[in-house]
Amino acid sequence: MNIYRLRLIFIFLVPLCIAVGLNVHKIELSEQVGFYIDTSVKEADYGIVQGDIVLFPDEITYLKWMFHREESFERFVAGEGGLSLNLYGYMVGGLYILFDDWKYLLLIGLVNFCVFFYSSKKLLECIGFEKNSMLLLLGLMMFSPAVINLASGFMRDLLILAFINFSLISLIKRKLLYFFFSCLMLFVLRNSMLVILLPIFVYFFYFNKYKKIKVSFFIPGVTAVVYVVLIFLMGEFGSQYETTSLEILYRTIEVFTGLNLVVVRFDEIFSSKGAALLENMAHVYQLLIMMTLYFLLILRGFKLHIFFIPFASVCLLLAYLYGAYLGFFVGRTKLIILWLAIICIGFSNSGLINFKEKAVYD
Repeated sequence: MNIYRLRLIFIFLVPLCIAVGLNVHKIELSEQVGFYIDTSVKEADYGIVQGDIVLFPDEITYLKWMFHREESFERFVAGEGGLSLNLYGYMVGGLYILFDDWKYLLLIGLVNFCVFFYSSKKLLECIGFEKNSMLLLLGLMMFSPAVINLASGFMRDLLILAFINFSLISLIKRKLLYFFFSCLMLFVLRNSMLVILLPIFVYFFYFNKYKKIKVSFFIPGVTAVVYVVLIFLMGEFGSQYETTSLEILYRTIEVFTGLNLVVVRFDEIFSSKGAALLENMAHVYQLLIMMTLYFLLILRGFKLHIFFIPFASVCLLLAYLYGAYLGFFVGRTKLIILWLAIICIGFSNSGLINFKEKAVYD
């Protein structure tokens, strides 16, 4: 077995083993505090105990989906679902009713991690990064505290990222049927991603060095149109939270820098434990990755790779969506920015081979 495969296995197994260890910790903690799922109570924040987390509020919401959210699909069909369609809850809620024990569902996160790892590796290979660059970029993502946290639970975010990867691979290889299937899965899991990712879809559809000038002008236009559409939809569906223009500004600063209140209150981060500690560390990790990206840009004399244009466009759109409609960020909701920033680091580091040798149909 060559050194490349050994490093690849290391990048895969170490985060997976940490996630398994975190699962064991959660189960032990739940037994210590007498944790149980109360389906009669709609609130879902009682999984946070003693500065630690047994289950995140969204995970508890999924478990009780059939009891409190059973009308979500009907609301979407009636045109009341807005930009936050989520049919994933039906699967998790159904499995919980089937097994009658949330502990079995922790396997979902491990499976999602495996799918995400495979899709990420394939995307980086398809883009054309050479092996050492690919290992570095893959390692930066898989060792993210947010990714490890998601691997030890049963939320949908890693699966969403996996289908984003599959959609980009399909665009590069011009496999439109696979692309539409990936988009269908994204629509089912988190429909707002299809709107936010339009600049990235455009970029990878034209992922060819002979079309860079066209794309560099086209993507800002697409972003402007999407921004106007989002403003219209915000007025149509309203916000889930009370928001102001300052909220949009805060979210914009956060996605472009990684800076937020969690990072500012750095001294409080290590007072938490387990999944709570990883959640706090996810924000610090995002800040470090963004600072690394800007440091590389400075070293290159501010010569931007064209990928920075769609990356910045997605940042602006995501900031507006959360600032005006969905509310504050948690570590996992910024993972798409982290992943695109890591890819942008790869482009900025010029680790590419000739794309035309990779853009083949197989």
